[in-house]
Amino acid sequence: MTLKLAFIGTGGIASSHLRGVAEVKGQRGASAERLYDLVALADPRAEAREALAAEAETTLGQRPSVYSDYRQMLEREALDVAALLVPHNLHWQIARDCLDAGLHLQVQKPIAITIAEGRRIIEYTQEKGRAMVVSEPAVLGRKTRAVLAALHDGSLVGTPTMLLDYAVTILYGGFFAGTPWRHLKGMAGAGWFVDHGVHRAHWFLEALGPVAEAYALAKTFEPVRRDESHGTFRVDTEDCAMATLRFEAGALGHWLVASAGHGARFGAVRVYGTQGVVSLDSGTVQQDRGEVQQLEAMIQPLLDERIPADPMAHSFAELHALINAGSAPISSGEQALEALAVVYACLEAATTGRPTMVADVLSGAAHAYEDTIEAARALVAEAEPGRVS
Repeated sequence: MTLKLAFIGTGGIASSHLRGVAEVKGQRGASAERLYDLVALADPRAEAREALAAEAETTLGQRPSVYSDYRQMLEREALDVAALLVPHNLHWQIARDCLDAGLHLQVQKPIAITIAEGRRIIEYTQEKGRAMVVSEPAVLGRKTRAVLAALHDGSLVGTPTMLLDYAVTILYGGFFAGTPWRHLKGMAGAGWFVDHGVHRAHWFLEALGPVAEAYALAKTFEPVRRDESHGTFRVDTEDCAMATLRFEAGALGHWLVASAGHGARFGAVRVYGTQGVVSLDSGTVQQDRGEVQQLEAMIQPLLDERIPADPMAHSFAELHALINAGSAPISSGEQALEALAVVYACLEAATTGRPTMVADVLSGAAHAYEDTIEAARALVAEAEPGRVS
């Protein structure tokens, strides 16, 4: 069954989704029925939507229709699925409109700007009898699934005991992905700790299981940011967060996400276990008293050719299987909501100065940090919130 697909939002991430549509089409062979036809794009920015339409024509062999207003697209096009590729604060509103139009959803991470709105999306999807996945490349794709399988069966490091996950990026005082909105709490929810961190949190849940408790410190080192394209903005999100995690299964984690780096980037991901350590950044494994081994060689027996290599292709394949066969997705709305709760538990702890249970963030019992998001959302009504004239 070929589903008619539309993209709402045509920014930088849309090209990755386009490649995913192309791979899931090609993986099934030339004679197989296509899973999706990309028939329409919507974005208020003419240059962005026309550029992606041209790219789609080259990549997929057909040019989708383009719209400046997604609501007009919903009225005019016969669609089955919408991929939401828009700022975080718009997810609930656009998801609701798409569900009212009878569409299934692929939602870009994070699922929403707040836990409450993420839950609304999940519940409204269920109420409307539609299917939804959250596009989370950190846990999808053939190689990633093989690595996770090797962690689960103990063949890499035994039983995991410690997680070290560090990411420091350099923005030269500018904006992540050239987008000021990602540094404004009322549109993004938090800084890079959400934009990058929710990927990592979702991976933590897949690799080590649920996070019970978090403690963190967060700080904004560069409250004023600028670049030549956008000018100067006063931002209200953190640009450095350092967290400690306690996993329900007993492992401990140390986690750093910072977008205030200078001089040199830094990144490292290590999982220590009862029998060794795996380094995800260097792609190596060293077991007790053993030689360094290549991770890629160790996971070869676990690679499943039925899983698309590209994570975005895997996401589209998951959604198709959910719609047509009811197959439970890896990247479900519930799992995405829990990943967001891990990030917000850290920021809750940084706000209150106390360790925070992830379950309390999920239930709404702990909400001091999310209260600051709601307060910031009032500023989004301004034409250019945060701009310094």
